[in-house]
Amino acid sequence: MTIFKLPVIVVLLFAAVASAFGQSTEEWLQDYSAMKKYMAEAYANFEWARTKIDLVELDRKTVAGLKQAKTQADAQKVFAEFLRAFHDGHLQVRKPAENNSDGESQFIPKDATGAKACSVIGVNPRPKRFSLGFQNVPGFTAVGAENEPFPSGILDLGDGKSVAIIAIPLFSPGAYPNNCTAAWDSIRMSLDRDCDEECIDRFRAEAEKRLTEKFISQVRELAAKKPTALVVDIALNGGGSDWVSVIAKALSPVELTPPTVRFIRHPHWVKIFESQLADVNDDLKRKDLTKTQRSILKDAKRKLTAYVADARTPCDLSFFWTDTTKKPGCERLSSTRLVGALGGKIDPKTVANLKSRNSLTSAEPYEFEKGIFGGKIYILTDDRTASASEMFVSMLQRAKVATTIGSKTFGAGCGYVDGGTRYFLPVSKLQLRMPDCARFRADGVNEVEGIDPDVKLFDPWEPAEAKLRKVVEYLSKVGD
Repeated sequence: MTIFKLPVIVVLLFAAVASAFGQSTEEWLQDYSAMKKYMAEAYANFEWARTKIDLVELDRKTVAGLKQAKTQADAQKVFAEFLRAFHDGHLQVRKPAENNSDGESQFIPKDATGAKACSVIGVNPRPKRFSLGFQNVPGFTAVGAENEPFPSGILDLGDGKSVAIIAIPLFSPGAYPNNCTAAWDSIRMSLDRDCDEECIDRFRAEAEKRLTEKFISQVRELAAKKPTALVVDIALNGGGSDWVSVIAKALSPVELTPPTVRFIRHPHWVKIFESQLADVNDDLKRKDLTKTQRSILKDAKRKLTAYVADARTPCDLSFFWTDTTKKPGCERLSSTRLVGALGGKIDPKTVANLKSRNSLTSAEPYEFEKGIFGGKIYILTDDRTASASEMFVSMLQRAKVATTIGSKTFGAGCGYVDGGTRYFLPVSKLQLRMPDCARFRADGVNEVEGIDPDVKLFDPWEPAEAKLRKVVEYLSKVGD
């Protein structure tokens, strides 16, 4: 079970769901009332939003707008403005995904094509490009073959100085179809039956492993050119999956602290923790446990029992829509703060034979090099750096491994765990998606606030040419 799955940040496009909207004021208000109810029940950033937005006034304005709407287009605009007020990339209304299995087991036919197999783990191709036109700057030389997944090169800055630049378009193996297809070709060679959920986990791990190896290989090739520093370009990178932690660890010469996460008090998380607890209890029934294993399992059981109780704690925040002054007597987010895996910093080999091993350790299912660059690292961010990319920034900032440059990140933070909660609006049947967790920076601030760079170089509204000029000017002073 993945502790937190961090999806790509998606911009709400009502044009794609226009036909689903109701036809009348009454229908629009029904969907809106349901939306408010669901947000009060399960929106992880609801309390944070109350500190930034006058929810009572927003509600009044939205109701008035829907009552005045004459057409579907009018109503869609009102809904869009309502959601836009929260500035939360994980708060979305969309059509339910066609491959949404609602918890049913997934499988891939053993004779499936690469494209079909990759669609199961999520393919979301991204243009292979730098966020700014580094390739057009005099003195830039591309490094590596054109078909490499990560654009990279060396920028000669004169006076014997140069910087290596590598762009990561998305922190998700699904953004790189050729890599995913190659992983499937490798997996299916050993299949004698359809690929079940365990097999899909191996397939996903293989895709991640191959992509990690590609990234490490490209950074090593850049490092061989003896640049003054490495720039990791994650501007425009809207997120991805928890594969992001692998890339962060590969770059870091020191051990990284996992981010702090709080979950919503909701049946979704009760189910997650009870599933983990069931695996731990099954392991505890074994007679062949070592003393260390039994101690780890007992501690995990104690934690999970407390987590379940925390997740079950009721909290009614529906009055946020009607009262700006009333103080809540509870919190939507858990008092529990999750940091890393249940077992803490344990050797994965200690629990490798246990059913609950994936909950007890956050170790990756494959080995990879770490501290691969060995020099000064800069991370380029902008207002479209979001979600998993913000986790990348937080982890490396906290460890003082890298200096962030550019502009403030979008502010999306934690996304959806194990598919997240699912709510459907009663008339349109559209799906309302909300983050079910919140991730916090080292200073305790919710990442949904966005992350300021260590060195601000430009504002979001500046032309790309101006941004590029300022970044190159800053980099030219590296080492002075």
